[in-house]
Amino acid sequence: MQIGIERGKLNFSIRRAWQTGLNIILATSRLGGGRIAALSDSSPADDGTTSTPGRRLYDNWNKANNGRLLLNVTEFLAGGEL
Repeated sequence: MQIGIERGKLNFSIRRAWQTGLNIILATSRLGGGRIAALSDSSPADDGTTSTPGRRLYDNWNKANNGRLLLNVTEFLAGGEL
């Protein structure tokens, strides 16, 4: 997938994308000397705890290897490989 940014004349391609059904939930790429990751929903990182009255979060960190996925992405951003 190619994405172009006209103002800065910058182009990059998404290196990997993970999806559930037809929805891409995570994409990673390298941009210049750096790395980027985009997560389309914060729910996979929820651990079920909140201090906000009236709010309820679900423990999605432990479902479907979400925790492992996010730790692997963190390692990738720090310089490791996926």
